[in-house]
Amino acid sequence: MKNKKQLQRISTILAAFIALAMFQFIGSGCGGSTVTITYLAGGASGTVPASHTVETPGSVTLRGHGNLTRTGYRFGGWSRNTNNLIYPAGTTINWSGTSSASIEMTAVWVSTGAAAQPTMGHSRQWFPTARVHMRPFVIDPRVASSTLWQTNMQRGLDAWSSSGANVSFITNSTSNNNVNVLPSPDPRGGWVTGQPSGSQLLQFNIVLNSTTIINHNTRHRTNLGDVITYVMVHELGHVVGLRDYPVNPHGLTTMMYGTMQSIPILEPGQLDRHHVNILYKTR
Repeated sequence: MKNKKQLQRISTILAAFIALAMFQFIGSGCGGSTVTITYLAGGASGTVPASHTVETPGSVTLRGHGNLTRTGYRFGGWSRNTNNLIYPAGTTINWSGTSSASIEMTAVWVSTGAAAQPTMGHSRQWFPTARVHMRPFVIDPRVASSTLWQTNMQRGLDAWSSSGANVSFITNSTSNNNVNVLPSPDPRGGWVTGQPSGSQLLQFNIVLNSTTIINHNTRHRTNLGDVITYVMVHELGHVVGLRDYPVNPHGLTTMMYGTMQSIPILEPGQLDRHHVNILYKTR
């Protein structure tokens, strides 16, 4: 009988603890956090689109600009000013975390004049024409498996040319633009140098650093050909005016800088194509 009473007492205590834990969990708001996305006109006239409120984790598809207009400009997308990116209408963004937040998306307006107008997502210079010519690739003789490098660098060119962006990359032996592969102690996987003139990059030299690329591939056990393609796509992005980003927001860009991404992105992302098409209206 004594043991039975002790068991009943333990059961009562456990039930009280469980009830208290459930109360604390529900009261803490876990699973009930929300993100509210509000649209701003960015200097345009008209009615801004209706806001969204979504539970997190969750996703939202950004609205179009509706009847917003600005004389002399066309709609270029939405900017969340904290990350310098322009998201095209229709972009699906995934939100995670347990804290509620209020986020503003401001309309970006691009001049319809003849001269291309850079935005926050662009670098200071870009190649002046949408058809970008360069000499055939040169592989340093110290780099093994030159065919592997040639094949996957060409895959990077083809990825841009077939991406839907208004640019194409063409090998041409008479061009003065160069692409080289060489071993270097530089920690970067690649870089671009050249001859700038104002906002134009009149001549460029792309270098792919075989030492860093091979070390990255060994460390992350990825496919070496994929890493070569990723670095090529990234450096070509700089040639056509894309800047580096400290993070890869929602997996929509190949322009993340710092350490190379452990999962290579083999084609221009949605944001990459959008930013390029702001600068290059047609091929």
